[in-house]
Amino acid sequence: ASGERQLAAARARAAAAEKALAAIARSGASGGERALAAAPYLAVVQAAASEQQALLASNQKTQLMLLTARQVERPRLLHEATVPDAPSGPQMGLNVAAGALAGLVVGVLAAFARERLRGGRAA
Repeated sequence: ASGERQLAAARARAAAAEKALAAIARSGASGGERALAAAPYLAVVQAAASEQQALLASNQKTQLMLLTARQVERPRLLHEATVPDAPSGPQMGLNVAAGALAGLVVGVLAAFARERLRGGRAA
């Protein structure tokens, strides 16, 4: 609605300027005087035409966005979620076993690195 009002206002400004240009063209003034008098009105007509073009492009973009939004599929529920049989949570035994294994691996690697840095076994 706002874009339509702006477009109508730009068209009204252009029409008023064109009416003034027609009056200047009908006047008995010399060509130079008419050109001098018409210059501001020509600028108004050109500005109004540029504004109309920009507003029309904006309106087309808005209409395209609305059309695209209408065609987008709305989300829907495919399957109901089921309630789990048992609550899910941390498994203490598995966590302790994984920690012990990781500690053993790190300990063995540290022992090999220490032995390597000492220069091997003494003979």
